[in-house]
Amino acid sequence: MIADTTKRLDRIVAILIQLQSKKIIKAKEIANRFDISERTVYRDIKTLEAAGVPIIGEAGQGYSLMSGYKLPPVMFTQPEAISFIAAAQLMQEFTDENLFKDFSNALMKIKAILRFEEKNMVENLDEVIAVKNQVTTFNFALPNVMQIIIPSISEQQQVLIFYEGAKDEKPIWRTIEPLGIFLENNYWYILAYCKLRKDYRQFRIDRIQQIKTLEKGFDTQHSLNLAEFQTQKSILQTKTHEVVLQVKNEWVKYMQHDFHQFGFVKKETQESLSNLHFHVAIENNYFVRWLLLFADQATIIKAPEAMKSKIYELLKAAMLQFKN
Repeated sequence: MIADTTKRLDRIVAILIQLQSKKIIKAKEIANRFDISERTVYRDIKTLEAAGVPIIGEAGQGYSLMSGYKLPPVMFTQPEAISFIAAAQLMQEFTDENLFKDFSNALMKIKAILRFEEKNMVENLDEVIAVKNQVTTFNFALPNVMQIIIPSISEQQQVLIFYEGAKDEKPIWRTIEPLGIFLENNYWYILAYCKLRKDYRQFRIDRIQQIKTLEKGFDTQHSLNLAEFQTQKSILQTKTHEVVLQVKNEWVKYMQHDFHQFGFVKKETQESLSNLHFHVAIENNYFVRWLLLFADQATIIKAPEAMKSKIYELLKAAMLQFKN
């Protein structure tokens, strides 16, 4: 009974913190976070109101705190304090220089309100947690791309970029209306409406040579957002063909780190061999080139003829290149 009461009290305090973190929050969002019913959310909200917390509830909209209401300083638990160190390592490796500086300043303010025990523990952990990304995620000559893009998305401002795409012979200027950013296969991308191409495009952040915000808002009424774009992308990626490779078991461990990039489905293990099943788009040349890394260890059991032809063409071109 006491344990249940303590658990509910912790949840109610967490709901109060969540209410202060956003302008408005729906009951369903709270229910999903704590894995409770919406009816339980209503009861918890009434408990907060009875305690004097000024909550504004709008039917069909959600809950918000009355303007001007502030919580007292929040004390962090030990696991939460540990999470700051892991977050700092991830931010340092996966965000550009200026955004990481902003995060470091924010983290310093958080550390300032930690209790002595947590401060001590955080300092001890600083050098024992590390994250290393083998890919160059950013153009180091341009340390402020994310610092420019994120506010531009929020404020719906156009951005001018000097960009060199994978198939471009040289960088060209493009005016874009940025709608979102996402991390995929170790690279950051901007989803944006390109004024030059008059269509939605994704731009890899490390390929941007110059960037600046324009004093101009969006011209376009956008029917696409980041979630819809990724759903459409996922649908396109499902239009695939089955590929089955037979590989010696001792080599599977060297290949499996890249499985997630190529539509891996399952592994069927036998005594000394494994059958690896993938769903791959024929035009995915990355898969073909990746497979060639293990050409002497993998046998193609099943693949579209177009993919087999592509593999043969690449091998033939490589043999000619080395021969010359």
